[in-house]
Amino acid sequence: MKISEVMSNPVRQRIVQHIYINKEATPRELLEAMPDVPTATLYRHINCLLDEGILLVKEERKIRGTTERLLAINEESWPASKDDSVAEAAYQFLMSLYFDFKGYEASGRDLAEDRLGFRTAMMSLSDERFDAFLGEYRELVSRYMAQQDGGKLRSVSFVSAPVTEGKE
Repeated sequence: MKISEVMSNPVRQRIVQHIYINKEATPRELLEAMPDVPTATLYRHINCLLDEGILLVKEERKIRGTTERLLAINEESWPASKDDSVAEAAYQFLMSLYFDFKGYEASGRDLAEDRLGFRTAMMSLSDERFDAFLGEYRELVSRYMAQQDGGKLRSVSFVSAPVTEGKE
């Protein structure tokens, strides 16, 4: 299966995002971070990501008679496999956002009350400063990822790409 097809599922996107931000996670940590996802569903999506080589088992630990797996992103298969292009993976990601927004729009909810927004920021950064920015972004997102009592589940997406020549 192409990586774009695997990643078109929003639960798989959330799993990969959580592990990307935190560098690694156990299935129990993923369950805690995604209490709205049933346990069986989460494990099914984890296994799909493992089968497709997007995730890997970094370590296995014996915990009270069971084996706990520590999961990480398989850097060799990400962001695109040899059967998939980066453009196709980006297209699937953006289309999943589009369908989320179409569903949201059809719900008739209040955009201002829900704080719906779109932002683009153009930054001129060296590779070192961009790496520092990504580290700070990762820390910021991880602080807010845990579900808070009474909080609304919100989707925040991040896309990074170099500006093509002529659009600078």
